[in-house]
Amino acid sequence: MKASLKGLVSGKQTAFLLGAGASIPAGIPGSFSMTRVLQEQVIKRRPSLSHPLRFVIGGLQFQAGVSNKNPLEGIDVEDLLSAINLLADRHSLEAAPFIAQWHQMVERLDDSTADARRNVLEELFAQLTQEIMGMIAEAAPRRPPYGIGTADLRRALSSDGSPRLSARDLERYVSEWLMSWAKGLRDQRTSHWEHAALASEAIESVSRQGEGEIYRELAAEMTSALAGVAWVTEPAAVQYLLPLVNYAQRQPFQMIATLNYDNTVELCCQQLGSKPYRGLKDWSEGKPIEAQRERLSLLKLHGSVDWSLTQSRPTSDSPLPMPRISIAQPASERGRYDPAIIFGGRNKLTASGPFLELLAGFGRGLEQANHLVVIGYSFRDDHVNQLIIRWLNAKTERNLTIVDPGVEQSEVEFCRRLLSLRSSGRATLLAEQAQDALGTLL
Repeated sequence: MKASLKGLVSGKQTAFLLGAGASIPAGIPGSFSMTRVLQEQVIKRRPSLSHPLRFVIGGLQFQAGVSNKNPLEGIDVEDLLSAINLLADRHSLEAAPFIAQWHQMVERLDDSTADARRNVLEELFAQLTQEIMGMIAEAAPRRPPYGIGTADLRRALSSDGSPRLSARDLERYVSEWLMSWAKGLRDQRTSHWEHAALASEAIESVSRQGEGEIYRELAAEMTSALAGVAWVTEPAAVQYLLPLVNYAQRQPFQMIATLNYDNTVELCCQQLGSKPYRGLKDWSEGKPIEAQRERLSLLKLHGSVDWSLTQSRPTSDSPLPMPRISIAQPASERGRYDPAIIFGGRNKLTASGPFLELLAGFGRGLEQANHLVVIGYSFRDDHVNQLIIRWLNAKTERNLTIVDPGVEQSEVEFCRRLLSLRSSGRATLLAEQAQDALGTLL
């Protein structure tokens, strides 16, 4: 008999962990499709960013080929955003002193001084041309050489029958005149050139490196576009999650952790008239985030598109400014705040924001569970995987259920190890879409 999620969770203290696959039924693109959607939106809104965006995507595709992966499968949006942020901060990386030169296009696309440098070079060229012409005119001999005057030349070159200069005399005249002119050019002094400062500025600007501004602009635009794509407004789109939230709210221990930035679970709770515990108030007050009992806890480990990270003002009781999360409205405030979300394996352990405390709260919450249901997660985040390892190894009665129709084709080593635990009963696979598996919870 085929196992069902309802049967697997029965009688257990179950926690849920949601990955990108859990939000696809709500119309939110998956990791690879999201890259294509954001690329289209960014290019439409900011055509000037199309070249750097396509350049980074092309670089990641090239790297996939170098690693013997299919570059046509697409680019994970988190890898893309991580690469953009790294390029923005490339000069402050620990390895920066050992990198003699980045790809020439990295610097060229980040050259915010190109127009100014072009103007400097054009002005320098104009000044040089004027200076050289002046030098040539100033060096010309003031008196005819060889005792031959202008009137003699006119007669020699006329055709009225007057006596002409001999060819030898004319040759000598031209030779003496040119030698006199060359001497005058050699004797010119160039210390008074007014374009020396411009020349120095032009040379300096050629060697000047970009400061990452174009990539910071691109990252901000991508994040802003992501906030719009991941914000769900239609309640019908999240109906498939109602069985999950309903089930969780009926249990003594209620914890749903998600790696997604969207508002699907919150919108579902709103339909049920409930408000989940998200831990933001506790974190802002310097308290630990603890999964609640008798109340649904929703821990958004990588942030949310409606979170805006701000700083508190010092008070007599709290003399040092502290970071706080305020709730924004992505539908109406797009582009007017920076969503507090993290992506990319290198910065998911950042100390900026509530993310470390959310991760710790998830770890503490897992200790209250003996069963973890993972839905649509690719197991590519090492910091999350380590918590799963520690939790699963701590007690033999703990087990894991993976809900994902394509997970058996995964090349992620940790995922393969988890699937190998099926023989011992410590792991179970439901190769189903999220909405099909969750439907059995009704």
